[in-house]
Amino acid sequence: MEPKRPEPKPQAQEFSDACRAAVAEEILAAKKAFFEEHGDAAGQVPCELTGNVMSFGEAHVDHAYPKFGHLVVTFRAARGWHEVIPEGVLTRAQDGQTTTMFEDAAIAEAFRQFHRATAMVRVIARGQNLAMAARDRRPKIKRPVCL
Repeated sequence: MEPKRPEPKPQAQEFSDACRAAVAEEILAAKKAFFEEHGDAAGQVPCELTGNVMSFGEAHVDHAYPKFGHLVVTFRAARGWHEVIPEGVLTRAQDGQTTTMFEDAAIAEAFRQFHRATAMVRVIARGQNLAMAARDRRPKIKRPVCL
């Protein structure tokens, strides 16, 4: 029996991956600068949400508003790529390739500029963004309405 081939990612996910790759270096540089500017003597900063101090490795740069997915959708819409992303925008999947990138450096730069102008980011503890996502999926309701 032949091993099952992995399913390709949906085009929307591939586009989102390319957007993340386009801003990854800038986000890392901003995180380093944030720790240099705001770090205490031990190089730690407080989490924006909890106030607990954390090291560089324990921290995550979170897209507070709008969320990264919304930025991606807005960027696509501005280019008229609601349904389909034109051929040649994204790199083609190849053996050993783990991340989709923009084929055209100008599109990557356009997303970086859009991201710089639009994204509001903050430094939070690494697990907090996952905890927030879980809360967002199923919020606590004080007085649920019975149907």
